[in-house]
Amino acid sequence: VAEVTDEKETEELRAALGAQAGGRLPRGTAGAMKELQDRQKRRSTRTQRDSLDLALLDLTGFYRDVLALQFGAGAEIANEDVRDSVERIARESRP
Repeated sequence: VAEVTDEKETEELRAALGAQAGGRLPRGTAGAMKELQDRQKRRSTRTQRDSLDLALLDLTGFYRDVLALQFGAGAEIANEDVRDSVERIARESRP
């Protein structure tokens, strides 16, 4: 999805700057292209970090539930959709 968006943005900017299809950009427009590439790279990095952050939050919540069961905290588990896995890990491991 990101590659399609990047390609579309690049083609739109090239057209706005007056580049012919597949041709060279006019003089003095390299800075605008570089700025777009930098923005696209920052967006890609941010997307990767956000995905990693979500994965780590999921793991933290999962193991919080495991510990809650192991210690008999009586708290509601947050991950009802994977209750079987949480209970299995809680049984088969030690805190």
